[in-house]
Amino acid sequence: MRQVWRKGLLVSLAAAVPAVMAWGETVSATVGMIRISTQTGPTVAIGSPFVDSTGAFESRLVAAQLALSSAPGDKLSLWVGAHFNPYSLSDGAWRIHGTDTEIPEERLTDGTPGGFLLTRQTNDGEPAVISGELSGADVVSVAIPPGTWRMFSPPYAAELTAGSLADAGATEEDRLKLWDADSQSWDEFVLASGTWTGPEGAAPSLAPGTVFLFHNASGLDKTLTFGHPSR
Repeated sequence: MRQVWRKGLLVSLAAAVPAVMAWGETVSATVGMIRISTQTGPTVAIGSPFVDSTGAFESRLVAAQLALSSAPGDKLSLWVGAHFNPYSLSDGAWRIHGTDTEIPEERLTDGTPGGFLLTRQTNDGEPAVISGELSGADVVSVAIPPGTWRMFSPPYAAELTAGSLADAGATEEDRLKLWDADSQSWDEFVLASGTWTGPEGAAPSLAPGTVFLFHNASGLDKTLTFGHPSR
């Protein structure tokens, strides 16, 4: 097991190892498991790279786990194509603020490794912890319509480098936004001459459990294709 730090996230990784982790969770020898602990703070970006029993990506598990480790009034923000929809924790579920309406299930089951922004109203020293089963698929594809932003997370238990994003199908002038938990703002990077550049220089590697916004700057549909790191 190894740990990766990325501004607000401490990610513990284990992949394809038939063993038991220190916290008592069995690691699948087939596809691996992952445990992510968020450091307490105002707002952090949390990826949802897990699959259900059919192997399809979905975020219901992560939303439910975050509800268990959050307090009433905490907020979960979900990207809906052009902006974030915020939901407040009330009676054990994430609901549209001031109503009894929960997050529509279709927003959590679109087949993409997704993610959220989690905003805690209090800091009690306890991290939010999520875990789940990772995809064993040979390839994971993410479709992005022209001129739009899409939020997703690295689909496997391996860091996603800026170079691997380009290899997956990113092209010149595409943009990337990474949440900076220290400044509570997005750092934006642009792909130019094969390099992602932004306010802090080149874009950093993206650890599993992180989530980011990707902008398709072209006038055509774009599909980013990621291969399984062990194949």
